[in-house]
Amino acid sequence: MTYEWLKHYDSPSLGVVLSALATIPAVFPCIVLGHSSDISSLIVPAAWSYTVFYVALLLFVVRYRLSSTHPLAQYPGPTIMKITKLWGTWIAYKGKTHIYLKELHDKYGPTIRIGEPFNDSSRSGMALSSKEFCQVRMNFRL
Repeated sequence: MTYEWLKHYDSPSLGVVLSALATIPAVFPCIVLGHSSDISSLIVPAAWSYTVFYVALLLFVVRYRLSSTHPLAQYPGPTIMKITKLWGTWIAYKGKTHIYLKELHDKYGPTIRIGEPFNDSSRSGMALSSKEFCQVRMNFRL
């Protein structure tokens, strides 16, 4: 339910998302155990509820990003980059992004999937060559 809601509504505010992710797992123990006056009796069920909720949410996100129904499923790329952006962050931290992208293009072809939408790399005509970039930069005046 939460995953479908987050997937369906683009860009809800951070406050709304954090509120939902903090509140929804707490509902189940409260419903099952009722209005217990002893707060300590809610700690273990709440911990299990949060654990199951976040593991299930993570599995649904991974399943969707690897599924054939994902909008970018037709584009090749390494599996880890389809699931998370953390690998790309690690590569950038090491200062090897340009080398890694070159290796991926050599392996997968001119268009590769390296993350979610708006995060793809392409050798198509949309990219500027270094000569065109220099011309654009030289023509720009403040």
